[in-house]
Amino acid sequence: MSQINVDTIRNSSGTGGELSLTGGDFSFDSNTLFIDSSADRVGVGTGTPGAPLDVRASGGVMLMSAPLMEGINIVAGEVNATTNLDLLTSSVHLFTTASTANWTHNLRGDASTALNAILEVGQVCVVTVIAALGGSSGFTAGLSVDGASQTVVWAGGEAPTAASDTTGYDLYQFTVIKTGNGTYNVFGSTVGYQ
Repeated sequence: MSQINVDTIRNSSGTGGELSLTGGDFSFDSNTLFIDSSADRVGVGTGTPGAPLDVRASGGVMLMSAPLMEGINIVAGEVNATTNLDLLTSSVHLFTTASTANWTHNLRGDASTALNAILEVGQVCVVTVIAALGGSSGFTAGLSVDGASQTVVWAGGEAPTAASDTTGYDLYQFTVIKTGNGTYNVFGSTVGYQ
């Protein structure tokens, strides 16, 4: 097999697009597409991808594929036994054991990554918590982001004060909008499934 030792490949006139082969990373058309080989990440519109696929180009994303699926974090435990929800794991968390008390969750990237570090101003994330119900089940009593308590604006104007029933599931959905550094608007809703 042959090898060409070059740092950059350009067209014959020396102008236009180029393929940069320095440092093991690949940059196509000044970061229109960037492959970070050391972090195993791909950036579209960025030379510093912050996720396995980081798209920062304007104009939206078109996915011409069906079905579109998302992973879920299934926790074989009580919703009130877990205080941190790691959004780098999943934005949907299903707790399969009936809760026995109220809970306040903390949203974060993971144990070493703050949500503030991965969510930019003007971006939104939607978090879903599904809690199995039992005879002494509680409800969500609050929400924090990176350890800071948040004011949740609830659909219908009232925060939950009890579980919806003693069987089935309660589903909580939180829409978190980053409005500034460490500042968020949080909207919540809940519905019971029996």
